Amino acid sequence: MTKNTLVVVSIEEYPELTLEEICRACHVPADFIQDIVDFGIIEPRGTSVETWRFDAEHLRRVRTVVHLHHDLEVNLAGAALVLDLLDELQRMRARLEVFEKK
Repeated sequence: MTKNTLVVVSIEEYPELTLEEICRACHVPADFIQDIVDFGIIEPRGTSVETWRFDAEHLRRVRTVVHLHHDLEVNLAGAALVLDLLDELQRMRARLEVFEKK
């Protein structure tokens, strides 16, 4: 029988995550994160894989990619496009909110 473990990561407790920590939090192998970085979906701080650091926004984006990839079978190029469109939607909503307040 397989034993499942729930990993809870509080970004307030750990404002920056290592590659190993983000992999654990998202239940993905390091090569999946490397693929996400290669696609330009996230840009970690650090000059090498060993020194990469990820913040709350990276964690949110990786979790979204994992959902799109595993649950909806969207490839990484498609996931990158979805994230770009979601970011644009968020920017447009913020601009609309400013105009509605005037």
